[in-house]
Amino acid sequence: MRDVLAVEVVPYYRELAQGQLEDMDDEA
Repeated sequence: MRDVLAVEVVPYYRELAQGQLEDMDDEA
């Protein structure tokens, strides 16, 4: 169950984190 959830959620958080990194670069 947990593995299935991870497979679904990880790409979402990866994309979210990538957007945050880009926002940080813009502010800096």
